[in-house]
Amino acid sequence: MERVKEKMEEAKGMDASIQCIAILLRGKIESDEKLREMFLRPEFTWEKMLDFVCHKAKEARDEKKKGAQVICASDATVAGWAAEFFQSEELPQPVQACAAKSKPKIEAPAPVKEKPNAPLPNQIGLGDISPEDEPEENPTEEEDPDE
Repeated sequence: MERVKEKMEEAKGMDASIQCIAILLRGKIESDEKLREMFLRPEFTWEKMLDFVCHKAKEARDEKKKGAQVICASDATVAGWAAEFFQSEELPQPVQACAAKSKPKIEAPAPVKEKPNAPLPNQIGLGDISPEDEPEENPTEEEDPDE
């Protein structure tokens, strides 16, 4: 079980898709001795598993509708595809790499160090208004702005 934990730990530093699939697979791997043994084979890597799962998703998408851009698959389905990869007697032939791996990582912007309530240039705060600046509440008839 120690080697299983090590391989599961490897997934934590990888693509978010791999991390999610590792979580989905954990219970199956812990409860199925044959799957556990096959999971530990060194040539069956997380990256190759993700490529396999992406390929299966594309096949399922194309079965539903030609030219579709997305597919919704349940956790159980994705975990089943991953288990299918690890249960293969031979390493599946390389398939086109998953598009998720080719996206560049976007770093979060640096935090802003300004005061959150600081007035912007040319902006006045409520403390800048004096009582003399306030308009009269009841304008007289002589001050009708429409005339």
